[in-house]
Amino acid sequence: MGGQDKGLVQYKGRPLIEYCLDAVSQQSERVVISCNRNIEAYREYSEFVVSDQDGTFKGPLAGLLAARTFCEQDWVFCCPCDMPHLSAKIVTSLINGFDATVHDITVCHDGLRRQNLLMLFKASCLDSIAAYLEQGGRRVDGWQNQWRTVERDCSEWAADFLNVNTVDELDL
Repeated sequence: MGGQDKGLVQYKGRPLIEYCLDAVSQQSERVVISCNRNIEAYREYSEFVVSDQDGTFKGPLAGLLAARTFCEQDWVFCCPCDMPHLSAKIVTSLINGFDATVHDITVCHDGLRRQNLLMLFKASCLDSIAAYLEQGGRRVDGWQNQWRTVERDCSEWAADFLNVNTVDELDL
C-alpha cells in the first residue's frame, strides 16, 4: 500500500475499515480495533482502540493480545480490515456453526484456503497468545492449531474474501 495505513485506505470512496465495521457491528456488542498507528483516526470508529503492547509489531496475534483488555464476553470474532466485500452473513455463519462443546475456534475456509483472520473463538483462548509469542510463534494458524479448531466451509461466499493488499487491487 505504499506505506499507507491499510484500514484507512479509500476503496470505492470509503476507508476499508468501514466495510469491516458494516459486516460485524450488528452482531457485536463491542468492536475493538487493533492498529499500530493513526490511533486517533480509528477512534472515530470505536472508543476501543488498542496497539501492540510491547511495540515490537509481532503481527495480528499481538493485536489480539492487546484487545483482550476489552474482551468482556465469552466469544471473540476477529476479522481483517482489508476484505471490503465481507458481509454479515459470514459472521452469522460462524456464529451459527459454532459448537462450544466441541470447538474452541472456528475459522472460515473459502473453498481454496483457510482465512485465518476470519475466526470466532472462545475469549479464554486469548490468554495463550502471550506464551505462544514469547516462544517465537507468529503464525495465526499455528496458534489456532493448539486449540480445538474447526474450519467452517464458507465457499458459497468465496467472492466475499477479496483481500486488498496492493494499490492496484483497490480498483477491483
